[in-house]
Amino acid sequence: MWLYLKQLNPQKVISIYLLFVVLVVSSCNEAAHNGGVQVVSTQDVQALLADNTVQRVDIRTPKEFAAGAISGFQNINFLAPSFNAAIQKLNPQQPILIYCQLGGRSALCAQKLKEAGFKTIYDYKGGMAAWTQAGLKVVTP
Repeated sequence: MWLYLKQLNPQKVISIYLLFVVLVVSSCNEAAHNGGVQVVSTQDVQALLADNTVQRVDIRTPKEFAAGAISGFQNINFLAPSFNAAIQKLNPQQPILIYCQLGGRSALCAQKLKEAGFKTIYDYKGGMAAWTQAGLKVVTP
């Protein structure tokens, strides 16, 4: 195969390489999507807010939540010892949208929700930082 690639012009080699990278990245994205956890953008979150069947949970600390939150979200602190008991009060059959400050905790939380039997989990990529950077409304509960 190396001999074949050496015979191609450099532009074709680069094109083949880029195609390979795109295929790998898209297959990873599809695998994450099929796992029950969907990483969503700010625009996706805005659309999901119009759906009243979606449970909305801000998983940041109460102090972070009190400093400003996205309207319509309840606060369940992912780091609190009471987290597992709190999520038992939610409906695992209904979709759930979660966010944290930057996205790290929500990724961990999404896996915990999946293990707890939640079927459809939306994890807001970038969290509160992305929301405020987009200049969107923040409420102080």
